[in-house]
Amino acid sequence: MSPVKAGWQRRERGSRTPRSPRTPKKGPSKALQVIEGHTDWVLDMQMLPNETLLTASQDNTAKLFDIDTGSTLQTFEHHTASVLSMAITADSTRLYTGSLDGTVCQWDIGTGELVGCTEVHPKGVLAIALCCGEQYMLTGSRDNSAVLWELTEEGMVKKITYTGHVRWVMCLAAEGDKVYTGSTDATVRRWDMHTGTEELQYKGHSQEVTSLVLHQEHMYTGSREAVAIQWDLTTGACLRQFTGHLSVIRDICIYENRLYTASADGTARCWDVSTGSCAFTLTGHEFAVTSLVLNNNRIFTGSSDAKVRRFAMEG
Repeated sequence: MSPVKAGWQRRERGSRTPRSPRTPKKGPSKALQVIEGHTDWVLDMQMLPNETLLTASQDNTAKLFDIDTGSTLQTFEHHTASVLSMAITADSTRLYTGSLDGTVCQWDIGTGELVGCTEVHPKGVLAIALCCGEQYMLTGSRDNSAVLWELTEEGMVKKITYTGHVRWVMCLAAEGDKVYTGSTDATVRRWDMHTGTEELQYKGHSQEVTSLVLHQEHMYTGSREAVAIQWDLTTGACLRQFTGHLSVIRDICIYENRLYTASADGTARCWDVSTGSCAFTLTGHEFAVTSLVLNNNRIFTGSSDAKVRRFAMEG
């Protein structure tokens, strides 16, 4: 069993020692700011319009930080296992968190109060996303499925289950009436949102698909084999590969038509999506880079050392 798989299968555990990158890096990039508050890996991040940063962690909490001062504004604490994924309403008033404890919790961002908590996957929630005007939520799980839930005043009501993956659903997204899911079975699949019918498989990765993002007519995915891929959404064709990382890509995002990747090799990279070339590499972390988010020409990276770092945009 791989160390990554063994790690995810431990439902309850204490803090882990940060993992060092595979190789030392020369000329480390200088972080403009280091934000501390978590006690374990930072696994997901979201930026709010009011210049605050939401983070999810393996320490079983989510936090809201003031990025000017680095101070903790709210701690969202209820989960009994790692918080792996977050979703935020368009008006930035509600936060949803998905956890390995099998639940999705809803929070008031302004007050930090827990609004509700629903058990949705007994085997753990790995990914969540709001869709359809925030009337519905998608969840991915270690039970190899994704589920579409209707969000009601009474809680989350199951509508459609997407089954076909033979291993965990690690990441997902929705656009129009299509659902896209990435799995540790090394495939990405497209589904009809309303019927649950599988329409297409995107095959090109040789190992676990860890992250995905949709952008215009393309999809971008990151994987355990340290490669990111650009796909044609319509045909499923693999259009371009982004190679250069030395270890698993843990997170990806698109910002101003460039692809950004966070890797366990201790770096974050910026890629030209039209050529596949690496525009620049951030080397300011001593340990694995586990998440990233961009805003106003700033790059925020989360790490296995429980810290968030802010960098100025290069290039």
